[in-house]
Amino acid sequence: MQGKVLKFHPDRISLILSGEKNSTWRLWDDKGLVAGDIVDLLRRDTLESIGRAELTSVIEKPFAQLTAEDKIRNGTFCSGDELYESFTRMYKREVGPETIVKVVSFKLL
Repeated sequence: MQGKVLKFHPDRISLILSGEKNSTWRLWDDKGLVAGDIVDLLRRDTLESIGRAELTSVIEKPFAQLTAEDKIRNGTFCSGDELYESFTRMYKREVGPETIVKVVSFKLL
């Protein structure tokens, strides 16, 4: 059985490797991500491994309940409709205030 994987956009890789980015959001999680999981980190476009990480925290909440701190830690600076439109494009599913987000924090191994 293959382990759990998190894929990242190429522009996030250097932030992850430098330790500046240690949090991500996931919608409609089909991996069952939980704190304590060891996951492989991959570059989304090439599937190249960029390392492994331990999930230190996994919290579920609706988009409407995301805090300013959640948004800053994820590197997300847009809000409201811009945020929903961005994630709707990314996931190719309608995203709104009630959509559940997994706020996933990790540390590199």
